[in-house]
Amino acid sequence: SLTRTMMMNAFTSRNTLVKNLSRGRAKLSNKETSLSCRWFGSWKERAVVIPFKLTDIGEGIKEVELLKWFVNVGDKVNQFDRVCEVQSDKATVEIPSRFDGIVSSIHHEVGSMVPTGATLIDISVQNDVLSTEKTEVGEIETVVGKNEVNNSSQFLATPAVRRIAREYNIDLNDNTLDISPSGPGNRVLKNDLITYARKAGLEIKNERTIEDFVTTSSNVAISEGKNIVLNGIQRAMLEHMSKAVNVPHMGFSDEVDMTKVLKLRDDIRTSFVGSPDALSKMSVLPILIKAASLALLEYPVLNSSLSECHKMVKLHEDHNIGIAMDTPKGLIVPKIKMVQKLSIVDIAYQLKDLIDKAMNGKISMNDLANGTFTISNIGIIGGTYTSPILLDPEVAIGAIGRMRTLPRFDSEGKVIPVPVLPVSWSADHRVVDGATLA
Repeated sequence: SLTRTMMMNAFTSRNTLVKNLSRGRAKLSNKETSLSCRWFGSWKERAVVIPFKLTDIGEGIKEVELLKWFVNVGDKVNQFDRVCEVQSDKATVEIPSRFDGIVSSIHHEVGSMVPTGATLIDISVQNDVLSTEKTEVGEIETVVGKNEVNNSSQFLATPAVRRIAREYNIDLNDNTLDISPSGPGNRVLKNDLITYARKAGLEIKNERTIEDFVTTSSNVAISEGKNIVLNGIQRAMLEHMSKAVNVPHMGFSDEVDMTKVLKLRDDIRTSFVGSPDALSKMSVLPILIKAASLALLEYPVLNSSLSECHKMVKLHEDHNIGIAMDTPKGLIVPKIKMVQKLSIVDIAYQLKDLIDKAMNGKISMNDLANGTFTISNIGIIGGTYTSPILLDPEVAIGAIGRMRTLPRFDSEGKVIPVPVLPVSWSADHRVVDGATLA
């Protein structure tokens, strides 16, 4: 009887224990679920959508052209990830993300013009990230030109060529395509796209043949032409030239005997023969830039600018000499800074670096800013004398023509061959007089 009672009590205790354990698991499971829900809800409460804006970057830039998106709605982005590629009237750059988050919306299409201050994308980030950065919602802005990346996984091309590529559904971001770039800086030109499209069996659009140009008056159709939208660099040139119309230009032209300059150039070249250095093929331009700087030391008014109120002239201490360059995107004028402190060799290195960046569309805002004097080398194209237009607010500019060997008289009256360089100068006659310019 005692044994039976003990067994019954043990069985009852076992059932009670199992039930209690089951209830405990259920309570624990419910508690875990509740905690999980509360954690997820708190994360959602901490998330906030912020606008990623295009800020005013100065230098007269009011809008940029959107070339490419690197993200889509719903994509996760981390700090410094590429968001988009844009082109201003100064340079083509890629804009990086400043935060970790999720792209919730995109506000502009590829090819559209985005004004400064407009929102590029909305990014969903967490409040704790914002509080760590000490940045308020709505104040997250991105600056064009602060992060320029050379993306070797895509073909280099101007916006006009990219539009043509989109017409043929050719993805220029795919560097495995059998496209042979023939433009400066290994850029893809329109003819390169046409050649590739013909190989791929695509229908060629608006291809011109010789028959199109052999016409008679009876079959000439009246055409109203077409409108071409100016790109950013062309608009900047229009703005600068419009300002230059209001400046009274004074011109002066002369020729320079380059015999001694060519000897100096050859001596520098000889010093670098056999080395991969670019100075083994240096032109006379670095020497002329340094010569201009020496002249500016003697005549500082040529390295000045007129105030907006037209009551004061500022003499600049540094010689930031701009070199006009014809690039696939248009005319730009990058600057070699503080030339008065540089040697001819230093100038040659910096000039080559600027040319390489200009041909590849990688000129930065700093390269284009704060110019005090400009030189235009038209001799590489041809021609002798010209009338260069001032780049506001500078007061002087020079243009170098094509050097030629011409007959000239020596001191004894004999005709000898002389390397002659034609030069043309323009100055703001409100500030510079003729004697100073000469």
